[in-house]
Amino acid sequence: MQELIIAKQTRKESQVVLIEKKHDPVILYIKSLNSDASQKQMAKVLFSFSRWYFSNDSSSPQDVQWKDVNFQIVSNYQQHLFKVKKLEPATVNNYINAVKGVLRKSARIRDIAAHNKISIEDFEEIKEVKPISSHREPKGRALTETESINIFKVCADDSIQGIRDLAISMTFIFCGLRLNELCELEYPGCIVNDKHLKILGKRNKQRLVPINKKAKLAITAWIENVRGTQQGPLFCRIWRSGELNDESPLSHSGIRYILKKRSLKAGGESFSPHDLRRTFGTRLLENDVDIFVVQGLLGHSTVDTTRTYDKRGVEVQENAVELL
Repeated sequence: MQELIIAKQTRKESQVVLIEKKHDPVILYIKSLNSDASQKQMAKVLFSFSRWYFSNDSSSPQDVQWKDVNFQIVSNYQQHLFKVKKLEPATVNNYINAVKGVLRKSARIRDIAAHNKISIEDFEEIKEVKPISSHREPKGRALTETESINIFKVCADDSIQGIRDLAISMTFIFCGLRLNELCELEYPGCIVNDKHLKILGKRNKQRLVPINKKAKLAITAWIENVRGTQQGPLFCRIWRSGELNDESPLSHSGIRYILKKRSLKAGGESFSPHDLRRTFGTRLLENDVDIFVVQGLLGHSTVDTTRTYDKRGVEVQENAVELL
């Protein structure tokens, strides 16, 4: 049978491997996901479930006889993640959704093997494991103007890494991309008419985001002075020798490492790649851009999600009330 390598970490030489099998609910679920990043993430999640299920670190989700997975097992796993592992509610819900995704295939696909087949009735019962709600304030923050400027300054060191890192930072802050969206930018197709970035977002939704003038200058400097105009990932790895690995896109962990290094050098508070996306959304709202326009630029399905990116704080609310 053919192996299907879902994720590989080159430094540790560890990989998540599934076996290609017909009518396997795990394979059917993984392949139903739109992006490579989603497939990798959910494969890892399912391996976490199988390790818990068997109390064995070397087990695979394909070892599970899914017909035996019932409401109580899914509920117990949810409580284990939340109360024992102490994961955030959103993370717990993501893990449970992956398990439910496999069980949905088990219930609804006719040709599933008997040891993996569950009834529609059983699946309806499993669906009664409700998501864990969270009443906490939305996490994350937006960078101040000073913090952004300091990040840009420490990148502007005339090194080839600095030219790249400045382009990455400005693309995040001035275009509002998700981490996965930035990693998957492919040149030259990602740049449309020298004015927009073509983004492939969640659920394969495509959107065009105008390239801010500052970001355009930084991206142009990276392409013309370092990267070159060959086809491939827009942002690629740079070896310690200074040579470009222009066929290999930066990984999620690579981007996080770059931003952490730059934030430490700038002397500010730490931040995540998604905080830079929140900065983009917050600054648009600070400039009185209509929230529905912000929603479109961020690629959100609902305006409620966009509201969670509003990090303007209590002072803005107090000032607004004083205008009455």
